[in-house]
Amino acid sequence: MKQLLMLLALFPTVASAGPVVGLEVMAMSSVSPDAKSSATTLLTPTFGYQLDMAIIDITPEIGLALDGSLSPKIGARLRFGKLLKPGLYSHVVLDRSLALNGAKAGFDAGGLLDITLVPHLEAGLQLGIATVSQDDTLIPQLAAGGRIAFTF
Repeated sequence: MKQLLMLLALFPTVASAGPVVGLEVMAMSSVSPDAKSSATTLLTPTFGYQLDMAIIDITPEIGLALDGSLSPKIGARLRFGKLLKPGLYSHVVLDRSLALNGAKAGFDAGGLLDITLVPHLEAGLQLGIATVSQDDTLIPQLAAGGRIAFTF
């Protein structure tokens, strides 16, 4: 770690950081035969802070999933590359609503592929698994969708 910090100090243009404002649209479908609901769609505005280090970037972020209720989430993205960026994402999601008396902590995680369309504008596809709360249990669902983000 010390060597990495020394390297970044010698070449300050190698690393940069800045805010990211994004919007995700995810379609989710149950992978469990016992699930009552078959599919749902989430719209999630996100805000993060992208740490861009040469060929890797890490973006800690927060978001608010909207699906008829408000479900806050916090997590991160890890991507590789500059123009075409494959990577991973993972979040902890507080299911149901902002009322804590019935909320359950769930998660979403998966792979992503982003592309820089023009400077400061990115778009991408995501595929993963997520949990949704149903009858006081967390049900796994397949999640697929897209994301657009503005970097500053």
